[in-house]
Amino acid sequence: MLIDYWSFYEGLAPVLLEALACGCRLVSTNFPGLEEVLGKLPGTYCRLVDLPRLKSLDTPFPEDEASIEKRLAAPIRDQIEAVRQEPKINPALLAPIVEEYSWTRVFERVEQVYFRVLNRGGP
Repeated sequence: MLIDYWSFYEGLAPVLLEALACGCRLVSTNFPGLEEVLGKLPGTYCRLVDLPRLKSLDTPFPEDEASIEKRLAAPIRDQIEAVRQEPKINPALLAPIVEEYSWTRVFERVEQVYFRVLNRGGP
């Protein structure tokens, strides 16, 4: 299975982690922070495409939209071929990422921040 996600500005999108947890390969625009989390995966699992020039926070320049589509096309074709060659991906490669960003782990990290703030009496 292949997931194509096209966003220009977002934190780590849960849909990408959920797709990985389901064993899907990804093609996504490389919004800030994504390379840090997914950049260690093999290219046959995750392909990141550079962001276009942005007119505003989440709006590309209209004249750049065709080039974005072209930049996404090749990685999508590559991922489809990867699925044909190797239908299943190795869950052991995904486990550290999926675990680190599970709802439980994310909650634990947020909770730790709150406790640190409370113990210091302020931010």
